[in-house]
Amino acid sequence: RSVLDLYKLLNVFENHDIKFKSATEVYDTTTAMGRMFITIVAALAQWERENLGERVRMGMMEKARSGKWAVSLPPYGYDRKDDYLVINEAEAMTVRKVFDMYLSGKYGVGKIARRLNTEGIKTKSNSTWNDVTLRYLLTNPIYIGTMRYNYRVNTEQYFEIEDAAPAIISEVDFQRVQ
Repeated sequence: RSVLDLYKLLNVFENHDIKFKSATEVYDTTTAMGRMFITIVAALAQWERENLGERVRMGMMEKARSGKWAVSLPPYGYDRKDDYLVINEAEAMTVRKVFDMYLSGKYGVGKIARRLNTEGIKTKSNSTWNDVTLRYLLTNPIYIGTMRYNYRVNTEQYFEIEDAAPAIISEVDFQRVQ
């Protein structure tokens, strides 16, 4: 589904004096007409792939703008009910504990991660905690109800939606942690 990839592949064939001729379709690199046809089909396939990607991205952005959860795995502390986030109370207790530990000044992210791992508490993806996952939790505004979209990917299209989820942490505590 990439014209450039097709040309590279055809170049490799050409350099090894190999021609491609399909027994079931009209793909044939032994003639000028066949090469033109395969190029047109590749261009249409590439356009279809890119067009579908654009439509999916636009749909997900609109879903997010309306306050709906648009990605698969909800953040730690939440579950997904239909298209919205709802508090997972067992995980929310851990989120509050993490914020309280950090705010106490006695614990950094590494120490908090080790403690959660020692207690057998797993992340949403059933992994162990580390500095990165803890720092992400402590800086994610979802815990005050503000959902962010395109935070890590397509950052030029980043935006936030306030009141998109029920808050787990007070805004005061969240700002103090920041």
